[in-house]
Amino acid sequence: LSPAHAAIQWSLSVVEGYYLPKLEELNYILRHSEAELGPRNTEAKPSSYPVVYQGLSPEGMPEMRPKSPKAGLQFQADINPRYAVVFGGSTAVFDSAKRDIRPFFVGFSIPATRETRFSLALNQFWLGAKRYWTWAGKSEATSQKPEGEKSGEYPGIVKRPAPRFYAEMGVLAVTRAHLTTDVWLHVYAPEEGFDFYKVTETESVGNGYATYMGVGGEYFIKKWLSIGMDIDYTVGGVGDIRFASY
Repeated sequence: LSPAHAAIQWSLSVVEGYYLPKLEELNYILRHSEAELGPRNTEAKPSSYPVVYQGLSPEGMPEMRPKSPKAGLQFQADINPRYAVVFGGSTAVFDSAKRDIRPFFVGFSIPATRETRFSLALNQFWLGAKRYWTWAGKSEATSQKPEGEKSGEYPGIVKRPAPRFYAEMGVLAVTRAHLTTDVWLHVYAPEEGFDFYKVTETESVGNGYATYMGVGGEYFIKKWLSIGMDIDYTVGGVGDIRFASY
């Protein structure tokens, strides 16, 4: 078969990097203490409306930042030397934490130490296509051949594929967002006989759809092993995040 009609070649890649979504709306809520994010503590029972966490946002709450690099797996099907189809998934985690002092009412007000932590996990799944361009230079052989032998005639030589560049476009990308908040409240007043912890956890989830565009390159270390680098721009996002559990 000619290269244009060769069998489909499958490959598996480990994906790792940084994902920097726009979180302005969420960060606005985090940084403005007047925005109430949770249920009112009425007789220790949350009210029935959707919540993020109990209480007001702590003053000076920092913006969400990446907690760890984006990581995932991607499968690729090379239809021919020029075109490939990719599908995969990844996870990126962002968080923000703040400790402050908050009055806690137990018949009278007691200053309590509160630590609030927001954690946002974005699980992404995508289907896309790649268009390749091969570097004009010659492929390199992985072993030496005797002098006088012509390229391709020595049976012990296995050529590495030439470096290649590509443009990539997403057919569909799906994002599943999990927003959790944990609040640890330490009520400590030994003179009045109070020393206990109160822990509150809430979870909200949402889905979104997007597409993406990107460019990158790939260099082969061996015929079956390569490293690559790319940069992508995603258009889309998660619309509404709804309360799931308290």
